[in-house]
Amino acid sequence: AEFRRGLHSTCCKVIWLDKPTSPCIDPKRLDPDDEILLQPFHGSRLHRVIKLLPEFGNLSQGISSSSESSKHPYSKTRLRSTQRNDEIQEYVSSSEERYSKQGPSSPTLVHTRGRLKSKRKDEDSAESSNGEMPLFGKRILIAEDNKMLSILAITTATQLGADVEHCENGNEALERVCNGLKAQRNYDYVLMDCEMSPMNGYEATRRIRIEEEQYGVRIPIIALTAHTSGTEALEAGMDAHLNKPLVANELMKVIESLQTKK
Repeated sequence: AEFRRGLHSTCCKVIWLDKPTSPCIDPKRLDPDDEILLQPFHGSRLHRVIKLLPEFGNLSQGISSSSESSKHPYSKTRLRSTQRNDEIQEYVSSSEERYSKQGPSSPTLVHTRGRLKSKRKDEDSAESSNGEMPLFGKRILIAEDNKMLSILAITTATQLGADVEHCENGNEALERVCNGLKAQRNYDYVLMDCEMSPMNGYEATRRIRIEEEQYGVRIPIIALTAHTSGTEALEAGMDAHLNKPLVANELMKVIESLQTKK
């Protein structure tokens, strides 16, 4: 605010840098001409800001004058919201595009019509009915109370082909798993955040394991944790752990490891 007062009537566009996993900038409190980008600030995001400079075309004038309705503060807020969603999608896509392995028969992810498909390097261009997605047909429950992290996790698993359900705490996760057990429609995998309330992921996992004994099944539960050590998760009965935010190649490594142990 002090910076803008010093500029007096000079036009000034502020680019705000927000965190992708825990956004804290409220678009409604900003100047209508400001923009929000997600960190890290490089690559296409840096290029986008450079293009706002007069020396490089100043594309912002084209955006603001494209229509009279875009001058309205509410329209500007919606535009920023759309741009932020695009940034989130870019963040997720950049993570998923890293899912690739060395070797002639290893699957890689390629973009097709905005979605991800898995293909093997030694296969021809013919596509199978499931779109060559490694998690096609798999039911995954994601228990995560952080909105941004849940969006990233849901998008990652969905673009790998999974049928995803989401809940926000351990109580809901326990209830959904128990309902699945009773209906004989179990989840293939559960991605469990460890730090939730009122019931955390550790306690939810312990209770799930008790319920499973009545049906003679064991659903693979993968811990989602911000900590590097997964000792407590394994002690609670979880089968593996992943650091947040969820990354496609790390998820597939864990799932392939669990399938090997069966």
